[in-house]
Amino acid sequence: MSDKPRRIGSGWMLFAAIATFGSGMFNTLSGIAMLIQPEHFDEGSLLYKNLDAVGAIIVAVGLALLVTSILLFTSNPAGRVLGIVFASMSFVFWLSAIGGNPIWGALALLADLLIIFGLVFRPYDPTAHKIG
Repeated sequence: MSDKPRRIGSGWMLFAAIATFGSGMFNTLSGIAMLIQPEHFDEGSLLYKNLDAVGAIIVAVGLALLVTSILLFTSNPAGRVLGIVFASMSFVFWLSAIGGNPIWGALALLADLLIIFGLVFRPYDPTAHKIG
């Protein structure tokens, strides 16, 4: 065992980094699928009609999430802010697209919520506020 002290909340940050990478891969592949095979998406139950534009946007969000995961793995402070922003964008997209693919949409929403929670959550550190 190492004598190196473990930072409070580092487990959630590692989880968020791994989940951000997974969400980035999922969004990128979903966006590519929208561009290549739009017939797999039920356009009648989606809030938008131009799958080419939406596919390109979700590919961009997916790639941004992949870059953000690298920032999180390297403990770059910008990774936390970008992770919250891009996971929120992904959440809004999948919330509007849940009618097209309910199971995958629900899984993506759950993953995005867990990413946001992992990046925002700061557990209480009783040693940080000792008096005296």
